[in-house]
Amino acid sequence: MLKPLGTTEPFRSEIIKQISSIGSIEAIRPHTLTRTEASALYSLSGYDEEGNPLPHFHAIVNYLTGKQIELLLVSGGRNLITEIDKLIGQWQPENTHTGQIRHLLIEYGVQYMMDVDTPEGSNKYCYDNLVHSSDSQESANREMRIWFSEEEIKGAFGK
Repeated sequence: MLKPLGTTEPFRSEIIKQISSIGSIEAIRPHTLTRTEASALYSLSGYDEEGNPLPHFHAIVNYLTGKQIELLLVSGGRNLITEIDKLIGQWQPENTHTGQIRHLLIEYGVQYMMDVDTPEGSNKYCYDNLVHSSDSQESANREMRIWFSEEEIKGAFGK
C-alpha cells in the first residue's frame, strides 16, 4: 500500500519501479482509506496482550482515515515478502539505507513525522513512511482481503 506521501511524485514512480524489479504488480488502484479499513490493517500490531491500544495505533489510524492511498497487489517468488521488506527498509526512515524505498524521504528532505489528533495517552504523531507492506504470508492473506475481492485475488494468484 502506498501511504499518502507515497502517492506523490517523485516517490510514486520510484516505488513502482523498485517493487516491479522484484515482483509483478497484478493490480494497482487509488483508494480513500476508511477508519474501519485502517483499524483492520493495524489491528494485529495495534494492541497489547490485554487488548489495550498501543500508543501508535490511534495516531496511524487517525492519520490515514480519509486519505488517498494506492493499493498494490504484488506477486512474485517464494521470498517476495522478505525481498520487499529489504527493499523498503525499517519503518523509521532515519534508520534506512541508500537504495531503500523509505530512505527516499531522507534523500529528498521531506517531513514524514505527522502531527495527529488522538485520544489522551496516545502518540500525537505518526510516520508517513511512504508504504505499508505485509510482514508475513499470513498477514498478506489477511490484508489483501481488506481491499481486494476473492475474484481479484484468484485472478492474480490463481488461488
